[in-house]
Amino acid sequence: MGSELGAQLEPKVIPAEAGQWLLDASVSFTKGCYTGQELVARVDSRGNNTPRNLRGLVISSNVLPPVGAQIFVDEQLRGTITSVGESLDLRAPVALGYVHRSVEVPSQAMLRWPALGAVEGGEVAAQIRELPLLMA
Repeated sequence: MGSELGAQLEPKVIPAEAGQWLLDASVSFTKGCYTGQELVARVDSRGNNTPRNLRGLVISSNVLPPVGAQIFVDEQLRGTITSVGESLDLRAPVALGYVHRSVEVPSQAMLRWPALGAVEGGEVAAQIRELPLLMA
């Protein structure tokens, strides 16, 4: 089911976690009753203070971490990578991931992953940024 929604929008994601743009594009606050309406309205009324937020990460080297790599800030686990790719504008590898709301943006992070099958374990430094990822 998650593949129909995209890597960032799986069924367990609260729409506000993915960003205000998703709420603006897909959630009605005036429509009649629908599944999840009470949760969405509660999150909206509390200022979209969700447990985690979708963030961009600009990776410091040419190493692409695998999807599922863990995001560490100050040696504490703070999130997980949901997708990776290359940014032609930034000329750097980039990733998207859900990061705990306590992490200030921008922040420095380490992305870590264990060896799994053909994928070697590793780590790489990255900067956590607000979306969209634009040149500074």
